[in-house]
Amino acid sequence: MSSEKEQSQEPVPIGQELTSELRQFQGLSVTFWRLVAARLNLTITDLQVIAFLDSLGQLSAGQLADLTGLTTGAITGMLNRLEEAGFVKRERDPQDARRVLVQLNPSQEKWQNVVAFLAVFDERWRELVGSDDAERLMSLLHFLRRGNQVLRQELARLQTIREAGQGLFSAPLGALTRAHLVVSGPARFFIQADPDLRDLLYQARFEGAVPEIRLRGEAVVMRYARRSWELDEKMREAEVRLNAAIPWRIVVEGGAAQIEARLGQLQLLGLHLKGIVGDARLELPPPTGSVPVSIAGNASQLLIQRPQGVAVRLYFKGWAVQLQLDQQIFSQAGGVVRLRSAEINDSPSAVYDLNLVGSFSTVTITTV
Repeated sequence: MSSEKEQSQEPVPIGQELTSELRQFQGLSVTFWRLVAARLNLTITDLQVIAFLDSLGQLSAGQLADLTGLTTGAITGMLNRLEEAGFVKRERDPQDARRVLVQLNPSQEKWQNVVAFLAVFDERWRELVGSDDAERLMSLLHFLRRGNQVLRQELARLQTIREAGQGLFSAPLGALTRAHLVVSGPARFFIQADPDLRDLLYQARFEGAVPEIRLRGEAVVMRYARRSWELDEKMREAEVRLNAAIPWRIVVEGGAAQIEARLGQLQLLGLHLKGIVGDARLELPPPTGSVPVSIAGNASQLLIQRPQGVAVRLYFKGWAVQLQLDQQIFSQAGGVVRLRSAEINDSPSAVYDLNLVGSFSTVTITTV
């Protein structure tokens, strides 16, 4: 009876068997990468980023965010850690100075450890494909390329669903050739330029309270309700990415406890921080003409970084335990202080005009 039952069963379609094998292959691959990452004292996402850079070459942080499904903020933190550990390095795009590309650092010993772990796996694959004929291998190559394209499309769809569910906000770039961003009331604010936004003016993600967002001509205005200012600072965290293809003027007001701005790829028209009460770390891009930067508040740590060779004119009014402009260092700086960087005589047409007012623990103005 059992043999008759077995004979009556229809064979499993080849497509179904192939799908089953592919799912098993994906699952086993995840296990393999996780074990290798553990041996190298990395996370599986660390190793995933390293693998993408190895197979695809130089990538931007935005491209890596799309490939891994992480936010650009999370990718930036990861890249900081991987660069410090010697696995990767970041360089300006020679075709676009506002864009930063990430690549592997193959000279480092730690990268050689990654290669050693993957060499056996790669050798087994070469043995496997080397035993087949060219026509079948070409068919397999076409299949894998189409499969990767399908996966990229599905990742983009899932990313859209995930971001919509987690409160991602954006607006189309449209015909705008310049823009202004005004953010009022964040407790923690992270902002960066993103050359990969393409047709979007900006993207923003919020933790805790969500501000009111309005688009008025060239201005993007994000204002937290006054009542939300009384909440714990973790309830007012904003992460904003700006389209790097157009110039921006940025205003942040309302007593932020932490501000981090990575604007190295942006054309900056002006930056104005009002009422900061905590730490601020600002990475400025190469200026076009005279660019105003004003900061007012009672902050602890203020770090301003600019590209090499960029001139600075500084007006300081208030008090600082330590005030530093490059090699010029002052302790217990008070009253009005006016300083100029050494480059001011070489490039007067491209300069940052810094206006700092308030009380600070340390103020450091230096080059990247």
